Parts: sequence; structure tokens; C-alpha cells
Amino acid sequence: MPEHEPFADPNVGTVRWDSDRGDWLFIVTFPSGRTAEGSVRPEDNSLHLSSPEMEESRACIHWVQSNEPALRQYVADKMYRLYLDSWHDPEHGPALTQEEFRDKLSLVGVQVLEDHRAFLVFSDAECFGGHAIVFSVGADGILDEEPDLWG
Repeated sequence: MPEHEPFADPNVGTVRWDSDRGDWLFIVTFPSGRTAEGSVRPEDNSLHLSSPEMEESRACIHWVQSNEPALRQYVADKMYRLYLDSWHDPEHGPALTQEEFRDKLSLVGVQVLEDHRAFLVFSDAECFGGHAIVFSVGADGILDEEPDLWG
């Protein structure tokens, strides 16, 4: 297989190389049917995404793909109180319940960087003034980083 030709991956479908960014690009489809833009940045641009050196990055994408509902719940558990205390305006109607808040969140970006950890970008569904919600997770699934507002 030529080094940077598009190819079909069994977990994410068509993968293509973006030479300007130095990333493999694809669309992550979650079991719920939701999708997110995905990318993997190899340490060495000559590495093919299917190479053994990229196994940890592929495992990270697969873990995120399989655990998207749990990731949304994690964000809701960590960010709901901030929404209520600092961002909800009662003049615009009643506050969302925690379940409604969780269900409005959307994982829109999964960027695996050179450290083989996924930098996750969630849409805030306008609950935080249009800021993204971000944090990282590895293929081990340990959620030891707090979600934070960005942008």
C-alpha cells in the first residue's frame, strides 16, 4: 500500500492523509449514529496509520468510539454544576436537567496526537456561550483529566 494513499479502516471507514496538517483524517461514527471529525497525528509523517507503531493511537480511537455515551456522561457529571451556577440565565427559561444537558452535548472532534492520547472536543450546545468543552483520554480509558471550557 503506498505510504499516504487513502484506505479503508474497519473501525472508521475511509482514511486520508492531509499533508498540510500532517494528520490522518476520518469520520468517527459512534454506536448511537452520531459522528465526529477524527484525526491522528503520527510522530513520524512516514508512519502509515495501519502500521504496528500506530496501534496505541488506533486503540485510543476505538476506545473513544465504543465509549461515547460514557464520555458524555462524564462531561455532564463534571460540568452540570458550572452550567447551573454560572451560565444558566433563568430569564431564558428553566434550566436543563442533568440528563437533558448530557443529551445535548455532542462529541465533535477526536484528535489523537503524538502521545497517543485523544484530545476530545465537545460542542456545548450553547450551554456555555458557544465555548468548546475539551479534555484528553488515552486508550486505557482512565478519565483523570477534568473537562474544561475552551474558545
